[in-house]
Amino acid sequence: MLVMSTLKLDQKSSRVILWGYIGKNSSHYQEFYKYISNVEFGSRPNHLRFGYLFDEVQDHGYLDLFSMNLFGK
Repeated sequence: MLVMSTLKLDQKSSRVILWGYIGKNSSHYQEFYKYISNVEFGSRPNHLRFGYLFDEVQDHGYLDLFSMNLFGK
């Protein structure tokens, strides 16, 4: 709420994307959703391919792994 207030973002119309180890049934998500109505979960990058072992991992989890390609070689 402090970030949204500081950036002068509207809680009703701003789109917020969540990443990390969180689900719709978690208490953190429920509290977040009370104040911000346009909440989504992030998805895997389309340009990266992962093995079948990642099929069981939530798309919005492990952001640090999915963003490894952004670092220089």
